[in-house]
Amino acid sequence: MRFTEADQRAAAALIIGPAAQAGEEQRSVALMLWHQLSPSGEPTRKQLVDEIYLPLVRSSPGGVDLALEHFGLVSALRGQQRQRVTDALREHASGEAQQRRIDARLKDAGWLKRSLFGLGPLIDSDD
Repeated sequence: MRFTEADQRAAAALIIGPAAQAGEEQRSVALMLWHQLSPSGEPTRKQLVDEIYLPLVRSSPGGVDLALEHFGLVSALRGQQRQRVTDALREHASGEAQQRRIDARLKDAGWLKRSLFGLGPLIDSDD
C-alpha cells in the first residue's frame, strides 16, 4: 500500500495516538500499528522514531527489549537517526546480557562490524 503525504501524516497520528499514554502496552500497540501500516515517508519515519521508538528505549529495560523485538521498524535508518537509535540503545542497556542482545541486533542489521580482519571489538559501520 502506498501513502500520499497526507496519508503519511494520518498514519503517523494513528500510530502515535496509542503511545501518547506512555505505557509499554500502549507503545507495543503503536509498534504493531507501525508495522502494519508501514509508512515510509522520511518525515513520518523521523516522527515515529522521535515520538515512539526512542521514548520506548529510554523508558525501561523492558522498553529496550520491546524495541529490540521491533528493531525491523528502524533497521533501514541511515545517518544521524541511526546513530541516535544506536546511542539510545547502548545508553539504556540494563546489563551485559542486554548489551550483548543489542550488539547482536545491530550487527545483524549491518550497523556494527568487526574491526580489522574480523578481530577486535565491534565498531559502528559507516553509512
